[in-house]
Amino acid sequence: RWRCHRSRPRGARLKRRAVETYDIASVLMHLENGVAGTLLANRSAWGRKGRIAIQIFGSKGSILYDQERMNEFQLYLTADRPTEQGYRTILVAPHHRPYDAFLPAPGHGLGFNDLKIIECRELLTRLAGKPARIIDFDEGLEIERTVHAMARSFEEQRWVDVR
Repeated sequence: RWRCHRSRPRGARLKRRAVETYDIASVLMHLENGVAGTLLANRSAWGRKGRIAIQIFGSKGSILYDQERMNEFQLYLTADRPTEQGYRTILVAPHHRPYDAFLPAPGHGLGFNDLKIIECRELLTRLAGKPARIIDFDEGLEIERTVHAMARSFEEQRWVDVR
């Protein structure tokens, strides 16, 4: 059973104030295609500087992207020989789209502002009526429905279908 505090200490005099935002969230997911997943968020975790990481585990390996190390990916393949198995670091390079527009040679990294330019390019491409890798209104609405379902699941302490 969940136990959440509705208030927290406020300052040195130990007066309390209402909790408006929870610091930590854990979400269990079952997707329509049978994939199970977890989403973890912790805005008060020590040692991180705004980390956003995505890790995918599959039957043939795993891949990890971490925004704190935005110029590399970690890749693990089960097909590797046992003596070579383990995560390998792949540095982004000109042959990785859309990095190719910014990187003159392997080993040169992107910055946060470069990522914003890529996002703008994808938005303008979509506005021009061409396919782009960007979230459209319908996908954004699905994300909002999912976030609201997560909150409802927490409040009601049960699985919630997002359809």
